[in-house]
Amino acid sequence: MAREKERNLAMVSFDRLRLLLKMRDIKQEQFAEEIDISYNVFRAILCGYYVPDTGLLIKMCMRLQCSANDIMELRGFEVKDRYKEHRTEFYPPVYGTLTYEPLRRLFRGNYGKDWKKKLLEMYDNVPVELSKSRLEASRAAVKKMNPKSEKPAEVKGLRVTARTKLNNDEPVKLSVLWGICSVLHCTPDYVIDYI
Repeated sequence: MAREKERNLAMVSFDRLRLLLKMRDIKQEQFAEEIDISYNVFRAILCGYYVPDTGLLIKMCMRLQCSANDIMELRGFEVKDRYKEHRTEFYPPVYGTLTYEPLRRLFRGNYGKDWKKKLLEMYDNVPVELSKSRLEASRAAVKKMNPKSEKPAEVKGLRVTARTKLNNDEPVKLSVLWGICSVLHCTPDYVIDYI
């Protein structure tokens, strides 16, 4: 449990959410109830024991009428200067629907008609969080190819299910959002939003 908390805290911090609730004088218990989760789950998010998926993240943003960047900070990589400007668009929410349109818009703007190809290339470079069984399989494969190697194979590329969810604007694990932002060196505002 402690190792998972360390990994979660190395990836994301919800200190901004804690501060925003305090600034708006919203009690944590009340906020948890409004976004339809238990107070214990909400505390686990704030403390780093649990990382929500993008669906819950957007619920929080819709309730506070803010962007993902307003409530969390992704850690472990530097944000490029061109992505440091805070991007806001659709507030207050019109439909309350999760969308990855900012990511698609970013690629359309940067690559024109080749944007889909470039987006797929980026998906191929997203670092993948390995489950224990996949990590062991990766190590076994590396050992088989090079018995002297102690290092596990580096696995990159989003799985088909994650790509499909991103294309269909469905919730994904926050580690997927982190992976995309780390490859692009951008804040979550350039990948996720709600309309």
